[in-house]
Amino acid sequence: CGRCKTTYCSVACQTQHWKEGGHKDLCKRIKRGGGAEQYHADKKYKEAVDEAIEECAEATKGQTCYICRDERSTEGLVRGCACHTTEGFAHLSCLVREAQVVGEDELQQHNRNKLWTKWAECSLCRQRYHGPVARAMAWGGWKTYLSRPEGDAIRGYALNIMGITKGMNNEEALRAAMAYREWCCRFDPANIMTADENLALVYKGLRCYD
Repeated sequence: CGRCKTTYCSVACQTQHWKEGGHKDLCKRIKRGGGAEQYHADKKYKEAVDEAIEECAEATKGQTCYICRDERSTEGLVRGCACHTTEGFAHLSCLVREAQVVGEDELQQHNRNKLWTKWAECSLCRQRYHGPVARAMAWGGWKTYLSRPEGDAIRGYALNIMGITKGMNNEEALRAAMAYREWCCRFDPANIMTADENLALVYKGLRCYD
């Protein structure tokens, strides 16, 4: 698309999507959102956040975010780890921002393995996030790093996390795992076996054994 730069397989596909697929109504919004990929990631992140907040509403009632400590905030709280009593309650926006800040520090120190710790686990109890919170954090990581160059390793890792996070729904996990395998074929052939293993786990979760 000449306006929002969404790519299509053919002119016929683009024309059909413009006339029948809704692109005509979304084109300007996609452009303002930074392109199709960023627009989609931001949208899915918001959906995941809303789902996580709703899921945690009862358990987080009357609590305060342990990161910002803002008692006046109207943003819903979540807790998707192993913390007990009054610990572990947080705004997802705070968790994402914390992961972004720590991630930048790790990048500057060239410690990419530790970059994912803040995206995947609670800094208090050191346990992995689970359920809708894990899904929201995975989308948060992807929307943060997808703007990096296509062959960048951090972008590839973010895509891989999308495929192996247990909180993702099956369709999202399958698409991410397939995309990561394709990414490995193009930019990181040494990890194709890992991508195949992850894809096999997703298929197992779908009960597809063919």
